[in-house]
Amino acid sequence: MTGKTIFVGPGEGPALRIVGDTVRVLAAGPDTGGAYEIFELSGPRGSGPPPHAHPWNEAYVMLEGEAEILLDGGTRKATAGCFVNIPAGALHSYRVLSEAARFIVVTSPSGAAEFFAELDRETGGSTEDLAKIVQVATRHGFTVPPPN
Repeated sequence: MTGKTIFVGPGEGPALRIVGDTVRVLAAGPDTGGAYEIFELSGPRGSGPPPHAHPWNEAYVMLEGEAEILLDGGTRKATAGCFVNIPAGALHSYRVLSEAARFIVVTSPSGAAEFFAELDRETGGSTEDLAKIVQVATRHGFTVPPPN
């Protein structure tokens, strides 16, 4: 399967509501032949998912703001210009520390866009129903450890 030419202008592309953040889809699996997906993620202070692992590789390029990244059992502060690579299966999370943050998320192979779309449909971006979030996540191959 091959990809296709993509041009997404500022503010274009589907915007999905994911656990308090907005994820703008720039390239989904069908656009890239399933090789990778690219998103622009923006979130307010305190937003971010609980620790989790998933079957695709994920990378962040911080554009604006600050986020605390949990990876390899420790935390690091990511600021504009930082790059973070998260291998498939690695337990990780992030929490926005600044008033707001914006970063590019690249996943490979595809799969994240389908998860994001289903989570948006099922929860409307709300974090209230954690059981529903975990249910959707596990359908997409996530591992979500129980909260401490």
